[in-house]
Amino acid sequence: MGAADSKSRSVSYGLDEQDNVTVIHGVKLSGDVLQRMRESGPSSSSSSSSSSPGAESAKPAPGTLFEREQALVQEELARISRREREMAGDDMNPAALRETAKTRQELDKTHNLARQLKKKEDELKHLEQFYKEQLQLMEKKVCDTLPHEPLLDLKPEFDSFMNLFSLESRTQTLSEEKNMDYKNIEN
Repeated sequence: MGAADSKSRSVSYGLDEQDNVTVIHGVKLSGDVLQRMRESGPSSSSSSSSSSPGAESAKPAPGTLFEREQALVQEELARISRREREMAGDDMNPAALRETAKTRQELDKTHNLARQLKKKEDELKHLEQFYKEQLQLMEKKVCDTLPHEPLLDLKPEFDSFMNLFSLESRTQTLSEEKNMDYKNIEN
C-alpha cells in the first residue's frame, strides 16, 4: 500500500467493536502484502501437518486460505484506520487551520484596539484634569484681582466664551453670515 504506481481508489470498509474490518470493497493489495500472505499460508499448513500425521495427505481447504488472507487484510486495514484516526486528531484540515488563524488575527486586533481605546481614555482623563485645574487657577486669579469688589458671577460670560469655540455655535454663526451675504447681494 502506498507504492509509487498505486492510484487512489474509493475503498469502503466497516469496523466492528474490536476494530476488525468487516466489509471491504475496492481494495487492491500491494505485492508486499500479497507476499506476506503467501508466506504465512505454507508455514501455518506445514506446522499443522507436522503435528498431525494424517493431515499430510489432505491439502488445506481453499476456504481456510481465503479466511487467513481475509484476516490479514482486516488487520492491515485496522492498523491503517487507527493511524488515520491518530493523524486526524493531530492535523487539521486546511480550512480549519485558516479559520483558526483568522480567529487569532481577529482576537489580536481586538486586543490591540482595546489597548488603544484604554490609552485614549487615559489621555482624555488627563486632559480633563488639566483643564479643570486651569479653570480653577483662572477663577482664583479673578477672585484675587478683585478682592474688594463683590464676587462676580462669571459663569454666563465663561459659557458664552466657550460657545465661541463649540461646533454648534460656529456652524450657526457661519450659516448666519451666509444668509447675511445673500441679503447683501440681493440689495
